[in-house]
Amino acid sequence: LVEALLSEIDAAADERSWGEYWGGGIPDYSHVQERMETLLSMGYADEVVLAGEVLLQKGLRQVEMVDDEGETNDQIASCMDVVFSALAVSSRPAHEKILYAIEADLEDEYDLCAGAGRLLAENFPEEEWSIAADRLLKRLEDITPVPKGDSFTSRYQRGRLINTIVIALDKAGRQDEATDLQMAEAKPFRIAGFLHTVKAL
Repeated sequence: LVEALLSEIDAAADERSWGEYWGGGIPDYSHVQERMETLLSMGYADEVVLAGEVLLQKGLRQVEMVDDEGETNDQIASCMDVVFSALAVSSRPAHEKILYAIEADLEDEYDLCAGAGRLLAENFPEEEWSIAADRLLKRLEDITPVPKGDSFTSRYQRGRLINTIVIALDKAGRQDEATDLQMAEAKPFRIAGFLHTVKAL
């Protein structure tokens, strides 16, 4: 069933088929959703979660290319809803569930992962949020700060990550750290604005 599910994902998201969809048809993810629901009902939540990683990666690439009225997005989003339902009951530790949902949401630019928000709204313990926040902070440390004149996309992506970390720190009961992070991130822009004003004078 797992192999069949992965084959269904490949078939629906196959790059070689996109040209056919532009001719008037749309990808068919109904079998993907059915197999995910079957696996979940049989107790294979972990396998559905792993397949969800493949689906999101391929699905995001596909929706960038397919020109339809949102049907492809809706189908993939329905499948991802099953993935997040599986994630909620999977054997993963709570902080890994949190990080999975956060990472999916950060990657998603096409509203495919509404289920991530519903999962993150669950009442996870502060210590699990704290582990997740530390992992995200480490990720932020590995990212070079975005120069003032850099692209909007780079600044937007960094801003989303900062906002996510702030939320994680708040949920972990580490509000002071959240405030410090926001102030540290805003400082370069305040300095840049000050220098711009001085130059104008």
